[in-house]
Amino acid sequence: MVDVATADQKHVKSAPAVSSNRLRRTLTWLSKVCKDRKFLALLGILALGAYLRLWNIHHLFNIFEDFDEGVYSLGARFISQGYLPYQDFTLCHPPLYDLVLASVYKIFGYGFFEGRYFSVALSVACIILIYLVGKKMYHPTAGIVAAALFAVSPDMVYFGRLAVQETLGIFLILLAIYFAIDFIQNKKRNRIFLCGLALGLAVATKYLFIPAAIAIILTIILLTMGERFWESLKTLGRPVLWLIYLCFASIFCSLLMILKWSMKLDVSIPFFEPLYWSVDDVAVTILIFLLPLVISLVILERNLPIKQWWFGLWGLRHNHGLRMLLAGSVLGFIFITGFFWAKAPQEFLSQTILLQQNRLGTTFPSLVEMIRYAPSAPASVIMDLLPVLFVIPLVFALLNKRGFSKSDCFLSMTLVVSFAFCQLFPTAPRYYVSAFPFLLLGISQFMPPLDTKMLASRFEMLSSSFKAGVLVVSSVSLIFMSVTIVQLTTWTGYDVFRVGFPSIDEHVYRETIDYLEGAGAKKIYADNPTFSALSPNLDSTLAFDTFALLWLEDRPPERIVRDMIDEGVDYVVLSPWLNIWGDPYKKEVPLAEEVRRNARLVKVIAPNPLFRVNIYMLGAKSEGVFNGDFDRWVEYKDKEIRLPLGWDPVLITGDGDRAVIEETYIAGEKCVGFIIYEDGLRDDKYDSTKAGIVQDILFPEIELKVQVFPTVNTVITGRALGPSIDFVDSHGHSLMVGFSDEVDGEELIRYGDGSRISIVKNAQLYQWSEHTIDLLAYWNQAGWQQPEKIRVCLVISTYYSQPGYYALYVAKVETEGAKAGTIK
Repeated sequence: MVDVATADQKHVKSAPAVSSNRLRRTLTWLSKVCKDRKFLALLGILALGAYLRLWNIHHLFNIFEDFDEGVYSLGARFISQGYLPYQDFTLCHPPLYDLVLASVYKIFGYGFFEGRYFSVALSVACIILIYLVGKKMYHPTAGIVAAALFAVSPDMVYFGRLAVQETLGIFLILLAIYFAIDFIQNKKRNRIFLCGLALGLAVATKYLFIPAAIAIILTIILLTMGERFWESLKTLGRPVLWLIYLCFASIFCSLLMILKWSMKLDVSIPFFEPLYWSVDDVAVTILIFLLPLVISLVILERNLPIKQWWFGLWGLRHNHGLRMLLAGSVLGFIFITGFFWAKAPQEFLSQTILLQQNRLGTTFPSLVEMIRYAPSAPASVIMDLLPVLFVIPLVFALLNKRGFSKSDCFLSMTLVVSFAFCQLFPTAPRYYVSAFPFLLLGISQFMPPLDTKMLASRFEMLSSSFKAGVLVVSSVSLIFMSVTIVQLTTWTGYDVFRVGFPSIDEHVYRETIDYLEGAGAKKIYADNPTFSALSPNLDSTLAFDTFALLWLEDRPPERIVRDMIDEGVDYVVLSPWLNIWGDPYKKEVPLAEEVRRNARLVKVIAPNPLFRVNIYMLGAKSEGVFNGDFDRWVEYKDKEIRLPLGWDPVLITGDGDRAVIEETYIAGEKCVGFIIYEDGLRDDKYDSTKAGIVQDILFPEIELKVQVFPTVNTVITGRALGPSIDFVDSHGHSLMVGFSDEVDGEELIRYGDGSRISIVKNAQLYQWSEHTIDLLAYWNQAGWQQPEKIRVCLVISTYYSQPGYYALYVAKVETEGAKAGTIK
């Protein structure tokens, strides 16, 4: 008993000592870590990266750029509520990001900015991860440089502050690179499986990361074939190879140009014209790009083990590591998408793959077009293109290193392959994002390991390689940092030189949401889903992805609006976002018209003439013509004329006469301009020259407000001049409202048959004036029956007997009054 008690006492007494030792060791370790300059540098980089991504994150909006955030936020929101993507709503990409974001909403509750914070956290984690990758591939200094480049890269900052898929995909690609390097260096088979798993998850995030996945898999295949295989790549960096290639490529390109011009062949010329996915262009690609390279390699065959490559590839069928890599990739993808393949196979296939085929761009862009485009491109696009320009010199530098290592081989091959496969996607800088981790790691390897003693000596004593490394990395870092800081000081955080409206986007979002919440909206549709996503109190239609509805699924506008009504949508928001996609696709015109036919405009938010958001009450009768009709201009009549949305042209000209309808600015107002020129000669076909637009509307029972800028003295009787606004019903009754500076107040003119009335209102010439028109009062005064519909015509005309140049400008036609108090 005594012995046991003594042992227990010793044990009790030793426990504090053990705890004290552990605490002492922990403090010693922390002290050592805090004194480590690399650790302190990494902390500073993390702080800088977090600051750049969090800066003003609640206030950086751009209605033209926020669409994707709204789509992903609403998709994740619906998933968190129990809806199934692909079946209950359209999802154009694989589901991993939306599933993860839905989990965030389940834990923290729904909020638009939770998605942004999630991206910030992922992006900061990417900084740590790329440091670890750089350290494993080369040395800690390379990791620090790679982390610094990632922290300040404009593209990484851009994606790291938005609720979009790219940041999650980049994190998974970096994770795959980490496991791949660990496998290459240490031959740990479980690492190759984890690498494949991360690649499968990245592809399940967005197909945009397929190029990076292919690049990593092909590079691992090469590195596992044997040292002589991957070292043979150095030959590809020899200048003599590319001199031979350029000679043959130039010859083949010249022959192609001669054949095209002499034999009228319908083929594209590389660099001068874009190459598309067609049989002819694929043949051109082989002829100009692939065949000269094969010939060049054959000429230098003595330096390339081509035969050994084939035998090495054949031997890969027994490579267990490669099987694990492919198995992990398939498992990672199926683990996320398998449920949807089983639950809704047709919908998943069509929405994520078949529909996306329509978005495939060129196989190789036109160099001439890119050069022409660059000076006028937004600053963000130009800065996105800069890293692409680093790829070729970076790869050549890697291939010509004295100690060409496996890490150099890994980066050089992944850079080339990933950027090449990125051409499968639309030709836009953001679609190169999957290759950016390789690019940043490649740049960081120029920095040799830092030696404390070397740093203590004077800079003149440093080796030339160290000087070159510092110069390259410092220059690139300075470019990235400068552009990032400039972008953060702009109104969007995305682009320096984009023409926009610095302070109104957030205001427009907020005013729209406040109005809809105040009006008691039950369910809304917005062409830009961010309007719906910003408010947790507004329920959105399940068909919220306008891009998918119009351009991928190509749904008829009638069906879209009918589905809205069936689903219970009571408010529709049409914003300037549609204008961005309108010119190239022309799809927004019928949708906006269909909404107007089935809804009443109840709110117009217009901070300035160029920025207008229209809110419609779906299912309510229209109350007349609205100023929003002048907001969108579209091409009609086989693109021969542009008109405001919903209006039809009235153009009558004779020989030598001219009639013009145009969008213009007069005295600070955006308006519709009507200009005519009458030469005074009688034409056999027309007695007069006219320019105007017409529209059929429901008869407005409240006053109309118009804003005009007349430039001629108007007398709208007989055969005289006639700048006017005409209203005609189906019974043949006509009210003509003209403007003159020769009347006091208002002058009414009746015609003998009783079917026409002219109203001349006082208006100063060559300046803007506003007028109200009470159609119901005029119809009652004339004793006419109130019609259901009426035709509105804005027109200027003159007869041949009064030649000259005349113009009328109209900036506003809308309802006003107590019943239309919501109209602004």
